[in-house]
Amino acid sequence: MDFEAIGKGILIDKSIFISMISVFTVPFIISFLPWNNSVPKDMVNVKELMGAPIEKLPSSIKELWLFFGFIVVGVVFEELICRQFLFFAINKTLGLGGDLLVIVTAILFSIGHWYQGWKGVLGTLVLGLVFGKALLVTENIMVPIILHFLNNLTVVHLSYKRIKAIKQAS
Repeated sequence: MDFEAIGKGILIDKSIFISMISVFTVPFIISFLPWNNSVPKDMVNVKELMGAPIEKLPSSIKELWLFFGFIVVGVVFEELICRQFLFFAINKTLGLGGDLLVIVTAILFSIGHWYQGWKGVLGTLVLGLVFGKALLVTENIMVPIILHFLNNLTVVHLSYKRIKAIKQAS
């Protein structure tokens, strides 16, 4: 991609986005803590985890491994399509660049998460803005891929906790 043609939008230091990797690991780490208030108390009857409806999440360890594989593949393809390809395509066809390009691609990215309901779309919009700006600032697709993967790893762990709770309850 020609990042000079796309532009950087509002300038933000690269170190801020590199430090965000640690920020995206915090929810994952917190999900391991026994006193965590953000994890539902009743993991057996919970309706959603991190905005994802429970019926769309794994209910066995075998499904969890498959889910983890889909997460890895999904993150890579979502970032390659919603960040790299859309950045290039929208920049070339519509001439959008900088932060406006980030906003448009974040909106398109969030629409793809409609199955999570309006909270999921809104949360994904915010994440899309962060991931898009990270790509602009660092000029490296691996940064949004890592941030996205760390974010999704939390729901994998919470799904594991739910499967474990179901087994203990039965």
